[in-house]
Amino acid sequence: DSFGAQYLDENRKQMTMVMGCYGIGVTRTLQALIEQSHDDKGIVWPFSIAPYPVVVLPLGATDVRTQEVTERLVRDLDQRNVEVLVDDRDERPGVKFKDADLVGFPLRVVLGERSLSAGNVELKRRASADSVQVPVDEAASRIVQTVQEGDK
Repeated sequence: DSFGAQYLDENRKQMTMVMGCYGIGVTRTLQALIEQSHDDKGIVWPFSIAPYPVVVLPLGATDVRTQEVTERLVRDLDQRNVEVLVDDRDERPGVKFKDADLVGFPLRVVLGERSLSAGNVELKRRASADSVQVPVDEAASRIVQTVQEGDK
C-alpha cells in the first residue's frame, strides 16, 4: 500500500493493487535446466540452448602457428553458421579448462602445442570424460558434425 495504487472493483469499491507473476518465464526455465544438467565442475549445457555451442581454447595464444590455426578454424566455423567463443586470455591451460567446464560449453576445442605439432586439435564434449584428436584440416567438419548431432 506504500505506493497508493488503487482501482475500482466490479462493485465500484476502491481496492489496493496487488501484483503477482505466475508465469514460467525464460529465467525460471533456464534455472530448472541448470539444476537438472550440471555436475561438480559446473553447468552442462545441451547443444540446443547453449549460449555458445563451441569454445575454442588456443593454448599459447601468442604462438604464430596457434593464432593462424585458431583464426582459420573460427572463420571456417563462422562460414558454416556455428557460433564460437574464443578464449584467448593469457591464462594457464588448467584455468581455461576449468572455466570452460564451469560455463558449460557443450564442445571444447583445444589448440595446444603438442596437438598442433602432430597436426591435430583436441575435441572434447562437456558431457564426456574422453577427448579425441582430429586432424587440423578435418576439425571444422568434425565440429559442425558434432554440433549438428547435438546431444545424441
